[in-house]
Amino acid sequence: MRACIKEQSAAATKELESAEKQLASAIQSELHHSKSSARQHLSEANARYRQYRKAQCAFQAQAANGKKSAPDREMLCTTALDLQRAKDLKATAEMLR
Repeated sequence: MRACIKEQSAAATKELESAEKQLASAIQSELHHSKSSARQHLSEANARYRQYRKAQCAFQAQAANGKKSAPDREMLCTTALDLQRAKDLKATAEMLR
């Protein structure tokens, strides 16, 4: 089961990275003003998202209360958050087009 969770987590991470690149590309091609500022804000948002994800998923693992499922809970949390973030970023990229 853990191998499946790891695979899903890795796929979600790739999906997130793809969505980040897609939005950065949309900013570059679609925005005529404030491209630099928009890219900077996106970069900051991405970094803050990763801080949030780290804290939230550490909390989820801690909630497992020392059980063997703690790493699984953390990976499941990361997967769910990354997929939602990717969806949000893609929606923003579509809005720019």
